[in-house]
Amino acid sequence: MANISVSNINKVFENNFQALYDVTFNSNENEFIVIVGPSGCGKSTLLRVIAGLEQTTSGQILVNDVDVTSFQPKKRDISMVFQNYALYPHMTVFDNIAFPLKLHKIPKKEIKIKVEKVAEMLDLKELLKRKPGTLSGGQCQRVAIGRAIIREPQIFLFDEPLSNLDADLREYTRVELKKLHNELKTVFLYVTHDQIEALTMGDRIIVMKSGKVQQFDTPENIYNKPNNVFVAKFIGSPKMNFVSKEFAEKLSGSVIAHQNVKVGVRPEHINIDNSTSKDCTGIVSSIELLGKDILVAIDYGGKDMLIVSKPSCVVEKINVGDSVLCSVCVECLHVFDKKTSQRLN
Repeated sequence: MANISVSNINKVFENNFQALYDVTFNSNENEFIVIVGPSGCGKSTLLRVIAGLEQTTSGQILVNDVDVTSFQPKKRDISMVFQNYALYPHMTVFDNIAFPLKLHKIPKKEIKIKVEKVAEMLDLKELLKRKPGTLSGGQCQRVAIGRAIIREPQIFLFDEPLSNLDADLREYTRVELKKLHNELKTVFLYVTHDQIEALTMGDRIIVMKSGKVQQFDTPENIYNKPNNVFVAKFIGSPKMNFVSKEFAEKLSGSVIAHQNVKVGVRPEHINIDNSTSKDCTGIVSSIELLGKDILVAIDYGGKDMLIVSKPSCVVEKINVGDSVLCSVCVECLHVFDKKTSQRLN
């Protein structure tokens, strides 16, 4: 059983740039946690601080209730998989995977047994004699994971490991990583800027912006109950629509009690041709086919714009230039304070 606790982590670099502000979270046992956010939000810095590759300015890191904040990286019982794989080009796949064990002077027979076990787990047995330069990106990524696994650490850190793979291979590898997590039964901390990876892989998700945690919750709550405007905008594709309070009241046929608010609604929650209010008539300005779904952009005289996402069979008779009526259930509205950007009940 493995767990990690991060408390009030701050990181200030020598140029006085503060990359992390009081980052705090606790994992459950053997949990898959995804850290997501835009470039420069501090997610990779957080991973490096946890690994011990960067020293904290203040705060505490516990692994299985042991304070490892001041430990050297090799003593933290943590393994990290980097974005660029960081394989040794002059070594075979076998030697790359075995390298951490050789550093610890493990007997050769034991190394061979462990490498072969890891290679079988990651479908690398046929590649053990080859060198990284002869491998595909997906194969190199599996070798890097194998090198991390072989030490049998308590915590695994992944820094955007799929970003160099093509779309099909990313999708396949996401599934394989989830299987691997279930087999290893330990904590995975996985950094990505891809919200699809975050929503599909994480047991819980940490959303970061400018070095601060914006929300730490399940994928369902992150999507359905975003803490603030940033989370609402960042998570979801296509993005959440934001409209005025007055327009939201026309769409929903309900009164919003709060004043000075921003109102959001997911594109898939908007109904077309399902309103009795002429005030909600808009003009279709564009239609975008996305396979099984269609995105319809609806213009309300330049004052408001809605992006609606529907199955293609639902909107197949709608054309650019058509007038349409829209509505939304009041339960699907997300209301945020205009000043603080925080969610209102």
